[in-house]
Parts: sequence; structure tokens; C-alpha cells
Amino acid sequence: MLHELGILFNSDEIFSSNYRAEAWKIFMRTCDPKRLAGSTLYEGETSDSPGLEENIFCIAIQSLDQQVIDYVKAAFIRSDAPGLMPKGQRFLGGWVTLRFPLMIRARIDEDGRFRSWDEASVRQDQRLCHEAGWRCGETARTSNPVT
Repeated sequence: MLHELGILFNSDEIFSSNYRAEAWKIFMRTCDPKRLAGSTLYEGETSDSPGLEENIFCIAIQSLDQQVIDYVKAAFIRSDAPGLMPKGQRFLGGWVTLRFPLMIRARIDEDGRFRSWDEASVRQDQRLCHEAGWRCGETARTSNPVT
């Protein structure tokens, strides 16, 4: 069974014109990629979320392993990084990728390497991985799919 969790960022509070990259930096500083092995990462806007008026950016994780989801949630409960939504509004549960127009950003392979989904994102992803100390593999769509 697939499990999902969305982490919400208030893009108005991320003091950068590239709030998406800043959100990914927060995500990568908060999580250990080896603990995310076998998961898929998504991203997108959720500003149409009921009850939320801010411009919200979401990074969602999808995994067959509930422990991966539990780990990410615990890590972000402890985080006080600027740009994260307040703790009571920080997470989306359930079928996040079905409720919101999120795009696949990457796969984390079984060795904990970040594998970009889209060729156009490879350079930015390599930069982000380098800054965060994550390993980066070839693009997910050009390698053998992980099942």
C-alpha cells in the first residue's frame, strides 16, 4: 500500500525569488536521504487548499513503507526552519498526489541517491544535492525503474 505525506511551505515567508529551491534546501537539510530509500518525491502549489490563504508550496513524499512517512513527519515536527507552515498546518495526509496538481520531482533509489525525474531539473538538483551533502544519481526515467 502506498503512503503519502505533504510538507507545506509558505512561499510568502521564504525570502527568495526562488522559493521552490529554498523549500528543497529545507527538505534536504531536514531529512537523511538514506532513510527515504525507495520513495518518490513530488512538488507543486497548493494555494487552493481549503482554509489556507497563503501561497503554499508542497513537497510530498510517497512510499510503500509507512516508517519512511513517520520519519519525515517526525523530522519536520521538530524543525523550526523559516518558511515552513505552522506546526498545526504543516502537513497534508492521505492521497496528497491525487488531491493536488503535484508533479514528480525525483525518486530516491535504494542507495539513497536523489534521481531527478525531469532532464530539465538535473543541474539544479545536482546543485541542491551538493549543497545538502546528498548523493545524486542519473535521472530516474533513464535508468531501470525501481519497483
